[in-house]
Amino acid sequence: MTREEAAKTLGEIWYLPEKEADAVAMAIEALKEDVAPVKHAYWEEYGALFDGVDEYPMYRCSDCIVLNYKKSRYCPYCGAKMDKEEDK
Repeated sequence: MTREEAAKTLGEIWYLPEKEADAVAMAIEALKEDVAPVKHAYWEEYGALFDGVDEYPMYRCSDCIVLNYKKSRYCPYCGAKMDKEEDK
């Protein structure tokens, strides 16, 4: 669904109480605003963390190069979406 389609769908909701209608109006305005482009990156394996007993793999964001202990769909530091193919 595009932003325009979402705004149109939200605008067609007419049966909400006043408080909820205000929230929907704010959501419509937010959808109309320009948003920052999505950054795309990937997790690079970056050694391991040893806590004296166990060893845990570490990963580095290819965009902001900050280390993270798990692979997630988004980098918790820079917000990059982790869907880019690794550079070879």
